[in-house]
Amino acid sequence: MRFFNPENLFKKEERKEPVKPAGFEKFQESLIKQIETNNNNKIEIEYTGYRRFEHLYGQKLKEAGKIEIINKQGEQDKKFDFSSLLPKNWRFCERVTKGQVLSAGLNLLTSHYSKEIWFPDSYFDLESGKKTETFSRPEDLLGLLHEIGHSFESKETITKRITIKEKMKAKIGKLAGIKTEDLPVELFTEKEKQDYYQYIICPERDAWAFALRKCREAKRQGIDIFPKQASSEEILKIVRHCLCSALDAGIGIMKDPLEDSETMKIQREAIKGSKKLKSCWGEFKNRVIAGIIDKLR
Repeated sequence: MRFFNPENLFKKEERKEPVKPAGFEKFQESLIKQIETNNNNKIEIEYTGYRRFEHLYGQKLKEAGKIEIINKQGEQDKKFDFSSLLPKNWRFCERVTKGQVLSAGLNLLTSHYSKEIWFPDSYFDLESGKKTETFSRPEDLLGLLHEIGHSFESKETITKRITIKEKMKAKIGKLAGIKTEDLPVELFTEKEKQDYYQYIICPERDAWAFALRKCREAKRQGIDIFPKQASSEEILKIVRHCLCSALDAGIGIMKDPLEDSETMKIQREAIKGSKKLKSCWGEFKNRVIAGIIDKLR
């Protein structure tokens, strides 16, 4: 199975420094933060010293000019620069969250309107019960590659996806208020399924294919993003978990990291009380994810 390669949308050219949009201000000198990973790698994030307040979602953002993974091998360091993968005029920005989010994966976000990929400065790890620096775990880096894959999407795909997600959320919201015995056997019509696959599932599959391909490229350059003993199935298990969370958030069953209105909170509570609705969605979602994972193998 051959995948659409989003990189082909852009000519290969030397990446130039992105033009600063209105609103960025210089607040400190540039600096470098180093993060030790649990895989004996080191992450270097180079901050430019610029920041801005993003008004649409109310985010405090600090610009990161470069994100690089370094592996020391003898006298020579092996390096893999994530920034070099970005399309022209795109940038990384760190969201100031102070560990108040529960995962890096769900809070790594692609903002097409501002041409930015946002990552949280840290998150609260449920397993350890501690605040964890983003990118200290291999799965965070895989998620970053996935978001870079999304940055190559067309405007048509992005616009359609937003519309379809809103329609899906609205439909699930209506179904949540229906008596269990009156719920339809199939949640979505054939046309709704077709649109869902084309504008939501296919871009997700392509972005994960991009991420896995770049992991293999890094490995060929001497950088193991994952521990050497990690199997392909273990990595696909991480992909499966991320897909599950993203699809749930996409239709309002799980909390969206940025948009969480009172209406969506009420809808989530209604869905929790409908076992049949959760079961129908679960079966549909699991079929979709199984299809993506099979194509990624």
